[in-house]
Amino acid sequence: MVSRYSGPIVVNGTLTQVGECFWELRGGRKRRSAVFLCKCGTKTIIDHQSVMCGKTTTCGCSKLDPGISNRLSHGATSQIINGAKRRTRAYTTWGKMTQRCNNPNNPKFPIYGERGIKVCNQWKSFAVFLSDMGDPPAGMSLDRIDVNGDYEPSNCRWATAKQQSNNTRSNVVVCFLGESMTLKQAAEKAGVAYKRLWKYVRKHNLGFESALARCKSNS
Repeated sequence: MVSRYSGPIVVNGTLTQVGECFWELRGGRKRRSAVFLCKCGTKTIIDHQSVMCGKTTTCGCSKLDPGISNRLSHGATSQIINGAKRRTRAYTTWGKMTQRCNNPNNPKFPIYGERGIKVCNQWKSFAVFLSDMGDPPAGMSLDRIDVNGDYEPSNCRWATAKQQSNNTRSNVVVCFLGESMTLKQAAEKAGVAYKRLWKYVRKHNLGFESALARCKSNS
């Protein structure tokens, strides 16, 4: 809903208003907001009165850690999509990672923070996390190579859902064709049904070679 404000376009510090004002509900109160363009190139939604009175003069780019790349000032934390402010995937990923490791009230804390999984000190800064990992490629999400290790540059990658399903604590790891791999990967290479192979290994307690032979004889 566009407000009835018809005053001049606000220019304050590095911010220039680039759209009409509209109403937003924040903290249970209706507040006037607008899209502002910062000199760093970022478009963001800011409380209109805050800019008018001089309380807000930048998009937040001036608060970056010294020496860190200014990528954060170019839409790394949020973007304007269809007129609405949305968090980027990189920022959302970082936020969820820190919450499940540090917040006891997070539903996933028992299998992360409570197990001793930590976020490394340098990644407590989103700017450093983004600099190390880059933006998540389409169809990929954050994955720890060692599922019992911490979130740190040497132990993290962007991975597909299939890669992540092959990298969980519940996987059975076997040696097949001279390589260490998950039971599912071995089933794919051997050309047998994974569910049947899993049943022989996990439910009937057969060794991998015996289970594989049983699968092939029944196929």
